[in-house]
Amino acid sequence: MPASRFLSNVFLPELGMGAGYFLLGFRALARGAGGCCTLRRTFRDGFGSTSGAVMSAIAELVSALGWEGRRKVTLSVPGSARLTPDELTLVCTLANAIKGDVSMMSSHMEWLFGRPVSNETVEIMSKIGLYFRQADLLVCESEITGAGSNAFAGQSIRLVHSAALH
Repeated sequence: MPASRFLSNVFLPELGMGAGYFLLGFRALARGAGGCCTLRRTFRDGFGSTSGAVMSAIAELVSALGWEGRRKVTLSVPGSARLTPDELTLVCTLANAIKGDVSMMSSHMEWLFGRPVSNETVEIMSKIGLYFRQADLLVCESEITGAGSNAFAGQSIRLVHSAALH
């Protein structure tokens, strides 16, 4: 994958455990690896008895993006610490879902989908945010400063309000 498809200034460990769990699940489910025993064990460790429901909700989101989305979403491979701009938007969507900020969450989702999203899809993301909040798997809300030769060079963006992405 060309380096230009990755953000040069943002790495997954900097964004917190919630971002890590979410992108691990999203990436794996998007590639059809939902049955991976390591993935299931990891989610069981993080979510306990609700792990199956969390994975199902993420799978619903992946499916909705595939069926309803109007643009191609670029993902890194599962387990990678590197992020694409689309994955950062997914993390921003999760951060706003965890906080219950439906307006910002919907804004990020609309950009990801390339069109307004259905109420059902907004409800799926809200449910995912609730699961992550209940498990105390949050997203770090640190400020990220753009650097390097990517599309965000020289820009300062707030993780939960990543206007530079839209």
